[in-house]
Amino acid sequence: MRLFGLPPIAKRDAQVLILGSFPGSQSLREKQYYAYRRNCFWCIIAKVFDSENDIAYSRKIRLLKDNHIALWDVLHSCKREGAVDAGIEHGTECPNDFQSFFSSYPGIHTIFFNGRKAQTLFMQLVQPDLDWPEDRLIYLPSTSPANARMTKAIKLCKWRSINGM
Repeated sequence: MRLFGLPPIAKRDAQVLILGSFPGSQSLREKQYYAYRRNCFWCIIAKVFDSENDIAYSRKIRLLKDNHIALWDVLHSCKREGAVDAGIEHGTECPNDFQSFFSSYPGIHTIFFNGRKAQTLFMQLVQPDLDWPEDRLIYLPSTSPANARMTKAIKLCKWRSINGM
Protein backbone atom coordinates (compact mmCIF):
# COMPACT_ATOMS: atom_id res chain seq x y z
CA MET A 1 0.00 0.00 0.00
CA ARG A 2 1.28 3.46 -0.91
CA LEU A 3 1.76 5.79 2.05
CA PHE A 4 1.62 9.59 1.85
CA GLY A 5 3.64 11.96 4.02
CA LEU A 6 2.81 15.10 5.95
CA PRO A 7 2.65 18.69 4.68
CA PRO A 8 5.60 20.96 5.38
CA ILE A 9 5.78 23.11 8.45
CA ALA A 10 7.13 26.51 7.50
CA LYS A 11 6.66 30.22 7.94
CA ARG A 12 7.39 32.75 5.20
CA ASP A 13 10.60 33.89 6.95
CA ALA A 14 12.11 30.39 7.16
CA GLN A 15 15.87 30.31 6.62
CA VAL A 16 16.68 26.68 7.42
CA LEU A 17 14.99 23.47 6.35
CA ILE A 18 15.29 20.24 8.32
CA LEU A 19 14.51 17.21 6.18
CA GLY A 20 13.67 13.73 7.36
CA SER A 21 13.17 10.85 4.97
CA PHE A 22 9.51 9.88 5.51
CA PRO A 23 7.26 9.90 8.61
CA GLY A 24 7.09 6.79 10.76
CA SER A 25 3.83 4.92 11.26
CA GLN A 26 2.96 6.68 14.51
CA SER A 27 3.63 10.10 12.94
CA LEU A 28 1.33 9.25 10.06
CA ARG A 29 -1.42 8.06 12.43
CA GLU A 30 -1.15 11.15 14.63
CA LYS A 31 -0.40 13.54 11.72
CA GLN A 32 2.54 14.91 13.70
CA TYR A 33 6.22 14.93 12.88
CA TYR A 34 8.37 12.74 15.15
CA ALA A 35 5.41 11.44 17.18
CA TYR A 36 7.24 8.29 18.28
CA ARG A 37 8.27 9.03 21.87
CA ARG A 38 11.62 7.25 21.59
CA ASN A 39 12.71 9.52 18.74
CA CYS A 40 14.74 12.30 20.37
CA PHE A 41 14.06 14.97 17.70
CA TRP A 42 11.82 17.19 19.87
CA CYS A 43 14.01 16.72 22.95
CA ILE A 44 17.05 17.84 20.95
CA ILE A 45 15.21 20.80 19.41
CA ALA A 46 14.08 21.89 22.88
CA LYS A 47 17.64 21.76 24.20
CA VAL A 48 19.13 23.53 21.19
CA PHE A 49 16.73 26.45 21.74
CA ASP A 50 16.64 26.36 25.56
CA SER A 51 12.98 25.43 25.68
CA GLU A 52 10.85 23.01 27.63
CA ASN A 53 10.63 19.55 26.10
CA ASP A 54 7.28 18.41 27.45
CA ILE A 55 5.10 20.90 25.60
CA ALA A 56 2.13 20.56 23.27
CA TYR A 57 2.83 19.76 19.62
CA SER A 58 1.53 23.21 18.58
CA ARG A 59 4.15 24.85 20.83
CA LYS A 60 6.89 22.64 19.37
CA ILE A 61 5.89 23.81 15.90
CA ARG A 62 5.88 27.43 17.07
CA LEU A 63 9.40 26.91 18.51
CA LEU A 64 10.65 25.87 15.06
CA LYS A 65 8.85 28.70 13.28
CA ASP A 66 10.01 31.31 15.80
CA ASN A 67 13.58 30.20 15.05
CA HIS A 68 13.08 30.44 11.25
CA ILE A 69 13.16 26.67 10.76
CA ALA A 70 11.01 24.73 8.32
CA LEU A 71 10.40 20.99 8.68
CA TRP A 72 9.53 18.48 5.99
CA ASP A 73 10.51 15.13 4.50
CA VAL A 74 12.24 14.24 1.27
CA LEU A 75 9.53 11.80 0.24
CA HIS A 76 5.96 12.70 -0.64
CA SER A 77 4.99 9.04 -0.84
CA CYS A 78 6.40 5.52 -0.92
CA LYS A 79 5.60 1.92 -0.16
CA ARG A 80 7.02 0.75 3.12
CA GLU A 81 6.86 -2.33 5.28
CA GLY A 82 6.92 -1.48 8.95
CA ALA A 83 7.69 1.89 10.50
CA VAL A 84 11.36 2.54 9.71
CA ASP A 85 13.40 3.74 6.73
CA ALA A 86 14.84 0.29 6.10
CA GLY A 87 11.34 -0.86 5.12
CA ILE A 88 10.98 1.67 2.27
CA GLU A 89 10.54 -0.33 -0.93
CA HIS A 90 13.20 0.71 -3.45
CA GLY A 91 11.72 2.15 -6.63
CA THR A 92 8.50 3.36 -4.97
CA GLU A 93 9.96 6.62 -3.64
CA CYS A 94 8.28 9.79 -4.90
CA PRO A 95 9.93 13.03 -3.71
CA ASN A 96 8.13 16.15 -2.57
CA ASP A 97 7.92 19.14 -4.91
CA PHE A 98 10.97 21.11 -3.80
CA GLN A 99 10.90 23.53 -6.72
CA SER A 100 7.53 24.86 -5.57
CA PHE A 101 8.54 24.73 -1.92
CA PHE A 102 11.64 26.86 -2.42
CA SER A 103 9.67 29.29 -4.58
CA SER A 104 7.28 29.73 -1.65
CA TYR A 105 10.11 30.02 0.91
CA PRO A 106 12.91 31.87 -0.89
CA GLY A 107 14.74 32.77 2.33
CA ILE A 108 15.81 29.19 2.98
CA HIS A 109 19.56 29.00 2.52
CA THR A 110 20.57 25.80 4.31
CA ILE A 111 19.21 22.25 4.41
CA PHE A 112 19.95 19.92 7.34
CA PHE A 113 19.29 16.21 6.95
CA ASN A 114 17.98 14.24 9.90
CA GLY A 115 19.97 11.09 9.14
CA ARG A 116 21.76 9.41 6.28
CA LYS A 117 18.62 8.07 4.59
CA ALA A 118 17.19 11.59 4.19
CA GLN A 119 20.48 12.81 2.77
CA THR A 120 20.79 9.87 0.36
CA LEU A 121 17.21 10.17 -0.89
CA PHE A 122 17.63 13.92 -1.43
CA MET A 123 20.91 13.51 -3.31
CA GLN A 124 19.45 10.78 -5.54
CA LEU A 125 15.94 12.07 -6.17
CA VAL A 126 16.03 15.85 -5.73
CA GLN A 127 19.51 17.35 -6.00
CA PRO A 128 20.09 16.44 -9.67
CA ASP A 129 17.16 18.68 -10.70
CA LEU A 130 17.57 21.29 -7.98
CA ASP A 131 21.36 21.78 -7.95
CA TRP A 132 21.38 23.16 -4.40
CA PRO A 133 24.84 24.43 -3.30
CA GLU A 134 26.52 21.42 -1.72
CA ASP A 135 28.14 23.45 1.07
CA ARG A 136 24.57 24.25 2.21
CA LEU A 137 23.55 20.58 2.47
CA ILE A 138 24.45 19.44 5.98
CA TYR A 139 24.18 15.94 7.39
CA LEU A 140 23.15 15.51 11.03
CA PRO A 141 22.91 12.18 12.85
CA SER A 142 19.47 10.62 12.88
CA THR A 143 17.39 11.28 15.97
CA SER A 144 15.74 7.88 15.54
CA PRO A 145 16.20 5.28 18.26
CA ALA A 146 17.42 3.01 15.45
CA ASN A 147 20.59 5.14 15.48
CA ALA A 148 21.81 3.58 18.72
CA ARG A 149 25.54 3.83 17.88
CA MET A 150 25.52 7.45 18.99
CA THR A 151 24.46 8.77 22.39
CA LYS A 152 21.82 11.47 22.70
CA ALA A 153 24.51 13.81 24.10
CA ILE A 154 26.66 13.43 20.97
CA LYS A 155 23.61 13.89 18.73
CA LEU A 156 22.72 17.06 20.63
CA CYS A 157 26.25 18.41 20.24
CA LYS A 158 26.06 17.96 16.46
CA TRP A 159 22.49 19.28 16.20
CA ARG A 160 23.44 22.54 17.95
CA SER A 161 24.75 23.71 14.56
CA ILE A 162 21.17 24.50 13.45
CA ASN A 163 21.00 27.34 15.97
CA GLY A 164 22.13 30.60 14.46
CA MET A 165 22.17 29.50 10.83
